[in-house]
Amino acid sequence: MPDPEKIYEALRTDLEAVGIKVKVSTASWNGGYLDNVTAGKYDAYILGWTGDYDSPYNFIGTFFGNLKENDFGTEAMPWGKQLADDLKAADAIVDDGEREAAFEKINAQIMEDYLPGLPISHSPPALVVGPGVDGVVASPLTAEEFDTVTVEGGK
Repeated sequence: MPDPEKIYEALRTDLEAVGIKVKVSTASWNGGYLDNVTAGKYDAYILGWTGDYDSPYNFIGTFFGNLKENDFGTEAMPWGKQLADDLKAADAIVDDGEREAAFEKINAQIMEDYLPGLPISHSPPALVVGPGVDGVVASPLTAEEFDTVTVEGGK
């Protein structure tokens, strides 16, 4: 997440503007915040994910594909099992066009019917190279291809 404090401040300001009282609760990431999210101790919270594999399932399946191990409490929702089943079915589709259509439909359902999470930002990947390295093209999916890279001096 590019700047969680500024994102929190913007969310808090918007929520309070419509009369929702915000109580700040902080905890260490491991052994605190994530455990509290999983245990349902927060009414609202901020989580992030950077896709590490070039697949739509890597994004929405990570959050909603496993009923018992996700941070959005979808196991308790009447639509949770259907969403998990739909994600697994879409992930099994081999044909690219059919797969894309299935995930587009699921994305629309998540936003229109379920809304267990609200996407608010997309962080670009950070790539650092030394002097004399040219031709690196960043991928939003961290799927860089290095066949375009040249290194001055050939090393």
